Amino acid sequence: MLLTKVTNSSGSIIDLRYADANPSACAYLGVERHDLVRQTYLQLLPDMRSAEFFRVYKGAFESSQPTVLAAQRLRRSGDSRESVAFRLSCFPVGDHLMVTWRELTADDDALAPQELEPDMSRFRLLAEYSFDMVIGLDSMGGISYASQSAAAAFGRELHLLIGTEWQARVHPADRPLMTQFIARTMNESRHQDATTIRLTDAGGGYAWWSMTGRRVLTARSFAECVLSLRNVHQQVGADQQVRHDAHLLRGAMNAAPMGMALVGLDRRFIETNPALRQMLGYTSEALTALTVADILSPADSSTDWAMRFDANTSPGSTQIKDLVLVRSDGSEFWASHSIVLILDEYGAPDCYMSHFVDVHESRSDWSDLLTQANGDSLTGLLNRRGLSTQLDALLAQVPRTGSLVAVLFIDVDRLKPVNDLFGHAAGDDVLRYVAHSLNTVLREGDIVARLGGDEFVLALSGVSSASDADVVAERIHHLLLAPLTVDHATITVTVSIGLVVLSPGMDGAESLRQADLAAYRAKSQGGGRTARYDTVLDEPDGVASPDTGPAPTPAPPLGLLP
Repeated sequence: MLLTKVTNSSGSIIDLRYADANPSACAYLGVERHDLVRQTYLQLLPDMRSAEFFRVYKGAFESSQPTVLAAQRLRRSGDSRESVAFRLSCFPVGDHLMVTWRELTADDDALAPQELEPDMSRFRLLAEYSFDMVIGLDSMGGISYASQSAAAAFGRELHLLIGTEWQARVHPADRPLMTQFIARTMNESRHQDATTIRLTDAGGGYAWWSMTGRRVLTARSFAECVLSLRNVHQQVGADQQVRHDAHLLRGAMNAAPMGMALVGLDRRFIETNPALRQMLGYTSEALTALTVADILSPADSSTDWAMRFDANTSPGSTQIKDLVLVRSDGSEFWASHSIVLILDEYGAPDCYMSHFVDVHESRSDWSDLLTQANGDSLTGLLNRRGLSTQLDALLAQVPRTGSLVAVLFIDVDRLKPVNDLFGHAAGDDVLRYVAHSLNTVLREGDIVARLGGDEFVLALSGVSSASDADVVAERIHHLLLAPLTVDHATITVTVSIGLVVLSPGMDGAESLRQADLAAYRAKSQGGGRTARYDTVLDEPDGVASPDTGPAPTPAPPLGLLP
């Protein structure tokens, strides 16, 4: 019923062999309806080849879109005059093809074929010398014109391309897009924006092409679709590779248990993964509004800048440091931060890839282990191992700074009687008391350690002569004059100090040996005094020889005060 209403109100012919015709079609053609339905459609189109029509017929059904035919001429029954030109359109309706026509007016036919021919000649001349491929399509989707570049692109001579179906050269997945593009081009006068499709190439595969289109008038037909195509296969391949790599990177970042981020050269976050957002307590939007400096403790911001400087000066290297990060709630924790510089396709710095690993617990555990390995549990000072490491580091700075290092070997006098009289707990109190006194005289850059038993070492940095070390030694003696109460008794503590100023090239072990010899001399002379190292101490009776150091300040022996 709907089809009948449509056909009765328009000039329409239905299907290849007429299944029906409306009154206006019968009147215009000068035939009765019962005579018209016995004829085929092609009998009224003397200028149209059957192959062309079947191509249009097939294309209309495959695309399910209106297909506009070029201007054709209908033969009127009994009319000896030249046939009249019409513009025909095909519409698939169920299993039939509805064809509508409109008689061309003087305005439609204003450009005569002889007037259009020069324009088409100029157009084809330009196309021949274009780097782009130019294809002309007739109203049935056949190739009516192809520029020279098409022969190289498709690996066929031009005369073998003309008249073939254009859609056969389009990748099957792109054919619906191609059909829609041609329909828009033929039905709209404006230039069609670029669309990317795949076409067959000379090797039998497919290549990506960027395509634009425009409807033009031709000398032979009413309208033709002209396509301008540019090979963008490498560009599309590169873009696809970039998207693929970005997809893999994003997938790896999202699945990574560690915090990861792409950071701009200005240290602003570009992209972050869920692990980092959870670690810091930020949303994705909040974190990308921050810079790395916003999540670092102020003391570590300069370290981060130094890492980035090293990454820029050594492309491909990985910079790793333990830094203190600040969560959104203000709490702090230790994290291992690694930075790698990412270069763009031109080799210029583009951004940084950063990794963050929470090492707060492991660092605390490691710190405890270091303390246990390098520290003295009784006094909290360094032990012999810790002293050896730090003393070697201090001596390594001497050639650069030009300053001297002095070592004081400190031996507590007569500690055994305290242990025997008051117990080992009292002896431990004495050792802690001495350690506290040594910490009191400690300056920045100095090192203090307990070697074990009643032996301590104080390494002084930046001294200019042995006299500077003598001043520190005298201060230690003076501090220890203060009485110490142990187990309800008051005692005095004295120490014997051996002093050596290290000569250039001397290592830590040798300095301790010489200072120990000097301390032994001080103890052999009654204790409570300081003795300098002298080469005479290396002789068999050297320890018993007179001290060459300054006269010590007398100190009372360790014992009970009245």
